[in-house]
Amino acid sequence: MALPTRREGAGARRFALTHKAGKMPCPQPRRLRHAATLAAIILAAIAGPATTISAATDPATEDRAAWSVLVITVDCLRPDHMSLYGYERDTTPYLTRFAEESVVFENAFATSAWTSPGVASILTGYYPPVHAQNGQYSFYDTEMPTAIRLLRDSRAVLGAAIEGPTYANLGFHRRVPTGKNRLETLIEDRLQREKPFAAWVHLREVHLPYAPSEANANRWIDTSRQSEGVDAVRTHKVVFRPRDVDVGFAHPGNVTFSDADIPVVKALYDGVVADVD
Repeated sequence: MALPTRREGAGARRFALTHKAGKMPCPQPRRLRHAATLAAIILAAIAGPATTISAATDPATEDRAAWSVLVITVDCLRPDHMSLYGYERDTTPYLTRFAEESVVFENAFATSAWTSPGVASILTGYYPPVHAQNGQYSFYDTEMPTAIRLLRDSRAVLGAAIEGPTYANLGFHRRVPTGKNRLETLIEDRLQREKPFAAWVHLREVHLPYAPSEANANRWIDTSRQSEGVDAVRTHKVVFRPRDVDVGFAHPGNVTFSDADIPVVKALYDGVVADVD
């Protein structure tokens, strides 16, 4: 497994990954004021019930036993549709403010083309061929170590998905709250307990179907258009699949999008991005 090696850059923390074959490039983090960042994944450390510290805090000066760790992943969130990453529509004002006080990575590289193996890599530090979560119903090997299991003895560990395949053996104690305001509910509950915790929350609002709130549905353009393509992204979890493929839920099969559909689909997507922000 590759291990991070800290390097000091000009006004920024820089990291490389040491690999058996030599040095492997790693995304370069730096403190932001106005630069764009990739915020599909936020890693925040909370030091006690009243004080929040960003990832920029030097770990050497903090009591690690008192840390809480909150990992938030957002399904299907594209950096090129985030205003903090230079997008012309103001889709992510809150993430932009968060980024101004954080250490961030300007480049990020997916380890997989779909969610489950990619999230397993985030939570374990292994590539998919190593953690073997390459299918929807594959289980993580209990002989493999995980950072989550290392935290279990010192704090409650909660996960977005802890039962069934893919995430069952990663080491979570129990599942995070469910519902529309699950993130806020989790944070309020854990802060009231005044004990360190570790949690992973996965937000799916940006995944198909695109159903933005009333406040953001027509924020940029009128999205009331009805067509095969627009209706498909409003009502289905997936499109462009042959009708004879069994994916476990209803889907529209092969869908044709017209030129007039594209701006509407983009506006619907931007609306759900604004909602999750």
